[in-house]
Amino acid sequence: SAESVVRDMLSGEAGLILWVVEPGTGGGPVGYALVQDMYDTDGADWAAWLHDLYINAEWRSRDVGARLMAHLAAVAKANGHNGLWWGVHRNNWKAERFYRNLGAHRASISVMGVAGPTLDALAAKAA
Repeated sequence: SAESVVRDMLSGEAGLILWVVEPGTGGGPVGYALVQDMYDTDGADWAAWLHDLYINAEWRSRDVGARLMAHLAAVAKANGHNGLWWGVHRNNWKAERFYRNLGAHRASISVMGVAGPTLDALAAKAA
């Protein structure tokens, strides 16, 4: 639920950092980014993992997302990180174009996972 996401993001327990973008003219947030420190074993260095980037539709194409990504990169560098990583849904070509325009490239890895009943089944094999 939305309440669970907000509770977990703000708890501080998972090391998540929530960046909220406000327009400076009132009216509430126009977007956010959710970031977490991670250790990149391939690069043997610390990096930041961008869990989520969202900009309200009416604020897209106004450079808000690009400025937020530049801010996240600067924070990552200031924290001694050597990278900023994230995933993109395969069919989200608009997001992929946005990230490529920032200089990002498609990494040579695929993100995989198990959840729900599949996680249950895999965990049951440990017993």
